[in-house]
Amino acid sequence: MYSDTWSPFRIIIMNDIKYFAHSKGEGVCISRISAENTEAINLAQKNNYVEITMPFCMDDPNHIARPAWELIEGEIQVNLDKAKELFLDHLRKIRDNKFNQLDIDQLKALAVSDSKKVKEIEDEKEALRKMPESINWEMVETVYDLFHVMPPILL
Repeated sequence: MYSDTWSPFRIIIMNDIKYFAHSKGEGVCISRISAENTEAINLAQKNNYVEITMPFCMDDPNHIARPAWELIEGEIQVNLDKAKELFLDHLRKIRDNKFNQLDIDQLKALAVSDSKKVKEIEDEKEALRKMPESINWEMVETVYDLFHVMPPILL
């Protein structure tokens, strides 16, 4: 039977886990290994895995840009250019949802021959298409700055 009550056993298990990071190609792989499993720890170290502590990445403690992490001299750092691309992909998904809703609104406006509404929707769609160019990426110096980049058209 499952219980939500506090258990010292769970705490002990979490304290006995070691974290190792490895980077090859895209992103950073993080492995959890029990401290008692010396064979796995030795194998990880032999394969150039680096032991890390929490938080894994000081530049991104909430793991928001984890696919943009890189292992540099034993430390996980955020590749800001990759993080910007990831965030732009996220904005594009939001924009796609807006486009879908605008398409529905436009069909409704066309059905009732509301040319003023159709024009407003076309203008909004054009602004959405230009959204990526409207972002001032020079102001983004950290992962946290990405959250202040949200174009008003997507709100």
